Amino acid sequence: MIGSNVISIRELRAAVQSCLDHEQRTGCECAIVYDGFGKLVGKFTGEKDVVTLPVHVLEEAKHGVLIHNHPGSSGSFSDVDLFSASNRELAEIWVCLQDGSLFKSAGFIDIPRMLYQSEVFRSYDKVFPTIRAQEETFNQFPGEIKERILSHTVMMQLLKNKSLKSYEWHLGPLMQQAMAEARNLLPMWELLQENDHDQFQYATV
Repeated sequence: MIGSNVISIRELRAAVQSCLDHEQRTGCECAIVYDGFGKLVGKFTGEKDVVTLPVHVLEEAKHGVLIHNHPGSSGSFSDVDLFSASNRELAEIWVCLQDGSLFKSAGFIDIPRMLYQSEVFRSYDKVFPTIRAQEETFNQFPGEIKERILSHTVMMQLLKNKSLKSYEWHLGPLMQQAMAEARNLLPMWELLQENDHDQFQYATV
């Protein structure tokens, strides 16, 4: 089971459900933030593809947890998510999707800030040429599948570079099916199956 080292599983599930309920009502992002002691800092609402947190909230969240949703998306962490986690020294950042998919990344606080950001840029630079090289096949997939492949590949690259301590995920049923199709049709999917299984954690709930 994917769990948090800062908040209880009950608090985590409640926060995830709250974000998803907000998305169903509004179609927008929201974020729930806890400090490093597991105390709730607040819930914040945003737009369709962004939620902006006040500076004082991010300061309170140091070594804490940020849980948010990605409306209409099947991707996990964006570069903005990773920058925020690194720059604000979050212990954990979570993304939840409507199909039940859940992603957790942790281990930012030991990473030098500029090194981490350079690793993110390097990872995206490496992944995009790989995707362009198989663009015809890649374009057979809906946009959300493309996003899934890209975000996973970037996260794996960060793990290979030892820029993250852990990356965990649980895939909902719709995305399990989509991922199975991707493995059969897209050779680049092998990027996600390289010899890195000891460097990340796969979890089911």
